Amino acid sequence: MLFKKRYALFTTNQSVLPEKARTMKTPLFLFLLVLVACSDQSSEQNPDFIADDVLDYRTAYDLVIATTDSAEQADILEREFFAKGTPGLTAIMEQRSCSKEDYRRNINEMPGF
Repeated sequence: MLFKKRYALFTTNQSVLPEKARTMKTPLFLFLLVLVACSDQSSEQNPDFIADDVLDYRTAYDLVIATTDSAEQADILEREFFAKGTPGLTAIMEQRSCSKEDYRRNINEMPGF
């Protein structure tokens, strides 16, 4: 009997959702449609993820923590990280207002990070 009642709900034109939920279906659908359309365009414009900066940072990090001389640390960071940096690295540094000295200081103050 219970199965017949549930089956009847899905076979008739009656909706199980409350009125408010039924009226929100269309705007939600349109929002999701626009979201999917926008995400497809951005993936076509930027198809590649470049991880070179991360690899260069790890190389520089390992060399920096091996020495305590701040001048040598700055030279290592310049040679191994900043000189090889991508435009994304420059943009992140500008966005976060980070200087090259900030990177050196952060490595020394937070060595596990």
